Parts: sequence; structure tokens; C-alpha cells
Amino acid sequence: MCLGVSVSVSAIIFFTAFALCLSMVFNATQVYYDEMNDAEDKNAQRLQDSLHTAFEIGSAMFNATQKALVLNLTNTGSSTLSTGHLDVIADGLLVTGNITSIKSGGVTAGHWYPATAITIALKQAQKPERVKVCCEYGVCAYTNNILNG
Repeated sequence: MCLGVSVSVSAIIFFTAFALCLSMVFNATQVYYDEMNDAEDKNAQRLQDSLHTAFEIGSAMFNATQKALVLNLTNTGSSTLSTGHLDVIADGLLVTGNITSIKSGGVTAGHWYPATAITIALKQAQKPERVKVCCEYGVCAYTNNILNG
């Protein structure tokens, strides 16, 4: 009689532990799939944003006496861009820290709306051979047609 009770109790303990293990594995699997779905959604949104992003450098002017470079850019895509996420690269060097102003219509701009132009002014010691501007979605435009002004 005692033997039957101990076998029953150990079977209950075993099946309870087995059920707890299954619930933990199921929960971990569910969290994994939820995080994967969220990552895929974010990746799809990022891809869509990059496909709808385009801009061009209309002109680049270097002023040797003021040691300044002025870039005029136009947002030709359908995405609104943040001007805080623009990077400027001159002759292979990141010069974003030299930006003195980013303006749209003469007013300091925080966002760059579709079909609008912005002007980026930055300190530059010498005239670069090539200037590249990159935005938040990894879309870039460059020019090597830098005028003296």
C-alpha cells in the first residue's frame, strides 16, 4: 500500500514538473516569435521609408574668404526627414560637426518636408573636391561640382 502511494506522488511530481517545463518552453517560444515579428515589421517600415526617400544637391558653393561651404538641397522624395540626422562628408571626412546652420526658407529647420529645399552652411578650411550628404535612412547624394563664391 505504501509503495502505491509513493509511486503516485512521484508521478504527480514528475507530471507537474513536466507541465511547468512545457509552459516555460512555450512562453519562451511565443516571446521569440513576437520579437521576430516586431523586428520584421520595423525592417519592412525602414525599407519602405528608404524607398520613399530621395534628395539632390542643387548647388554647392565654397567661399574661401569666409572659409564656408554652402549646400542647397531639395527633398525630391515623399518622406519627411529630420535635419538632425543629416551627415555631411567632404573629401571622405565627416564634417557634420562643422555645420553652422540648416535653414528652410531662411528659417532654422528641424524637419525637411517633401518638395522643399534646405540650405546647409558649414565651416570648411579649404575647398573640397567632393561633398556627400547622407540622411537618416542611409540615402545619400553627392556632388563634385563645387563652385567658388
